[in-house]
Amino acid sequence: MLAVGTRFQQYPTAEWSLPLPHKLIHVDVDPSVVGRNYPVAQSVVADAEAALRALTASLPDPAPDIHRARSEHLCAGREAAEGALSVIVANAGPDHTSICTTINRHRPRDGAVVRDATVPAYVWGESLLSVWEPRTSIRSTAAGIGPGLPLAIGAALATRRHAVLLQGDGGFMLSVGELATPDFAALAKSFGAGSHHVRSAAAFESAFVDALAYLGRR
Repeated sequence: MLAVGTRFQQYPTAEWSLPLPHKLIHVDVDPSVVGRNYPVAQSVVADAEAALRALTASLPDPAPDIHRARSEHLCAGREAAEGALSVIVANAGPDHTSICTTINRHRPRDGAVVRDATVPAYVWGESLLSVWEPRTSIRSTAAGIGPGLPLAIGAALATRRHAVLLQGDGGFMLSVGELATPDFAALAKSFGAGSHHVRSAAAFESAFVDALAYLGRR
């Protein structure tokens, strides 16, 4: 098995229960990734494109029946992918499937999709949101919840394109401060808390006295 640019993460491998061949060749530009989750027979630390071009150039001329074998292999792969996708669609349910279809229909093909390490991402978003262009699929390399918003803001600023953020499990609140210029008084009111917006030290006293009396009015 030749594995290129994969980290064999927890959820795509069903918590590392996915059986892989013992003769595993793992190619990745990051040496810390190679062999981290599955033992390898041969490690190759290299850029994916450079490694595949060198490998292709070193292969012998194909056998006469290679095209038929390749066609059969591709058909089997497509059937397996369709079967796996049907399982994901069934688990996601009609609403989440419809949401992903809508996002795919309207978002720019070269716009980034950022997936936080949350249920909507690894249960259905990573499989149902399409990736059409290089460097448009972004997620944290860690399993901690919360970095999605700053990643999406960075992607949007860098590309000047819309970035779609898929987040849940309370992850948005862990980095809500990244919105940079919120109206904090309005933010407090949105959570049902009393708040005041004062513009001078002189105005602070009455607002502070009112804040101390707030609990008594509830």
